[in-house]
Amino acid sequence: MAAAHRSDCLVPCGWILAFAMYIIQACFLMKFLEKHTTTHSNLYWVGVGLYLALFVAVLIVVCKSKDYAETNDEAWWVWGFWFIYIVLYIISVGIIFGEVAHKLKKSETYGPNFLKSILSIAPALLVLVLYLVISPSYRGGVLSLSVIAALNLFDGIEMLEIVLMQNEREDFNLGDSV
Repeated sequence: MAAAHRSDCLVPCGWILAFAMYIIQACFLMKFLEKHTTTHSNLYWVGVGLYLALFVAVLIVVCKSKDYAETNDEAWWVWGFWFIYIVLYIISVGIIFGEVAHKLKKSETYGPNFLKSILSIAPALLVLVLYLVISPSYRGGVLSLSVIAALNLFDGIEMLEIVLMQNEREDFNLGDSV
């Protein structure tokens, strides 16, 4: 089987798209915290700093690496970055749903539907980044697992809608319903 060839112009476009998705998601998640919590700018700037630190670290490794992760050690770097991203994502989502979700109104610009849209960037980012960095020899198995993980993330985001729905309906109380 011949090695898969990747377009020299599409790979940089894929990285630009991935970084743009990441920056948009990070900034808007932090904007939710800044807009709806009492700590305002301190929490926003700490969160933005953490997300930007991960961005710079990934950018440095991407610039130093060749086309994609071919060895097990290079693949571990990919999983390490993804793990750090998910930890930051979980912390952000946890704080948002602990501090902000009960304040969101459907009529607001930064309301529950916008939050669900921003959270939905993570599954697409997972598949895109793994497609860009995993070598063709690993790609089949890794992409099938990442698609399953992405679908699970989408399911989790849909389950979070129940928490958001509690604010929209006065007769719905999650504690009483469970």
